[in-house]
Amino acid sequence: CDSRRKIVIARRRPTRCRSNLRPACRQGRDCFVATLLAMTVRNLPMSVSLGAKADKTFSPVSAPHLRASQSAQKILWASVVSLLPAWIASLIVFGWKAFFISLLAVGSAIGFEFIFRICLGQRPKIRNGSSVLIGLLLAMLLPPSTSWWAVLFGSFVAVVIAKEMFGGLGRNLFHPALVGYAVLLSFFPNRTEPAFSIVGLPSSLALVLGGAVLLAKGWIYWPLPFIYLIGTCASSFLVEGEPIACLINGSLLLGAFFFATDSVTTPVTKMGRS
Repeated sequence: CDSRRKIVIARRRPTRCRSNLRPACRQGRDCFVATLLAMTVRNLPMSVSLGAKADKTFSPVSAPHLRASQSAQKILWASVVSLLPAWIASLIVFGWKAFFISLLAVGSAIGFEFIFRICLGQRPKIRNGSSVLIGLLLAMLLPPSTSWWAVLFGSFVAVVIAKEMFGGLGRNLFHPALVGYAVLLSFFPNRTEPAFSIVGLPSSLALVLGGAVLLAKGWIYWPLPFIYLIGTCASSFLVEGEPIACLINGSLLLGAFFFATDSVTTPVTKMGRS
């Protein structure tokens, strides 16, 4: 005989409560539910026999109990793939310098995360694609003339300080790539000029293509990039009188589709996102 206790669900409702349950439990149905919960706490895991037709074993697990079809890892890698057309366009325009910066930023981001987590005795989570995306976004914010040590410093700040020291993926207050770029811009303004290799029409079209893929898959909240673009174009029209010029700005499109829509640092409620 199995040592696990079994609860046989009868077709009729219980007529009285068990003595160790709350006195407020008066109705037969409420009494049955309370009894089931009490035995679940006392004897875990437990087996429940649903008549003579079914016999199922339920093992309690922690939340979440409802899982979506897409995971954080899938969305992160999809964002990396969506950035590849713009990255290829930057290589065409700026050549091997842009390739070197991208390779150094991505490689150092992966290395810094791996070393940091190993030093803390934690399991490295390189496969989720977070470090790859942070390194690639940081590289696309830097000019091709950026020194190699500046790229390493920015990558260290983005991964170790802005992400890992806040608790890792999903717990950072600000976008790690933007934090790394802001620190570089503050300490080395002459070496990290604004407007990188994605400025111009070819990369703008590539960014729109990548953003359209994310929107079509439902992986980003669609009003965010449009509100961002409309607000910026309206401000440009009021100040300079040229609202269309901002739409071909690669930096603006990068911010609209890949920074403003970040699932970690954006508001949770729809009103907050708007």
